[in-house]
Amino acid sequence: MTSKKITLSTVFTLFRIFLVPFIGHGIVYGSWVYSCMLFIIAAATDVIDGALARLLNERTTLGAYLDPLADKVLILSCYTAFASTQLPCIIMPWWFVIVLSIKEAMLVIGAFVGKMIKVSYHVRPTLLGKATMFLQTIFIVLLFACLIMGWNLSGFLYICIWIITAVAFASFVDYAVRGLQEMWLLL
Repeated sequence: MTSKKITLSTVFTLFRIFLVPFIGHGIVYGSWVYSCMLFIIAAATDVIDGALARLLNERTTLGAYLDPLADKVLILSCYTAFASTQLPCIIMPWWFVIVLSIKEAMLVIGAFVGKMIKVSYHVRPTLLGKATMFLQTIFIVLLFACLIMGWNLSGFLYICIWIITAVAFASFVDYAVRGLQEMWLLL
């Protein structure tokens, strides 16, 4: 990884974080189109920052930590705003928000512990972790579509919530096993 602190790809990541309060505010006040557009822009910055980092060889330690943090903040803020709002198409369950928040907090704590134990520890996304993020992004866009179009797909949305919970749990287990294996190799 390069020693540069702020790169073009990091600027896109910071922009994603910057958009979060505006998306949350729009959700809470029922501005579905506004929030959806901002969410899609934020999701696009996730793709752009990764592509730029690879294309321009701008992989930095700061970016490696900020990118997944920006993803977590974006997704969990949306879920929290949805759960705090009376939605016409679904009641976002608080247990879902809490379970995903605990999972993300445990991953951050695990990464911190890994960093403390092993100086060369690097945050590395897994295929299952990327799949979890992808499913959550699609789910939020689908939820916005239901809100904008007035669709009542509550049964399907609840099935999506359970699928996301299962995939997020599997992703957590995958990261935990990988982290424990790395720690075991240090002993």
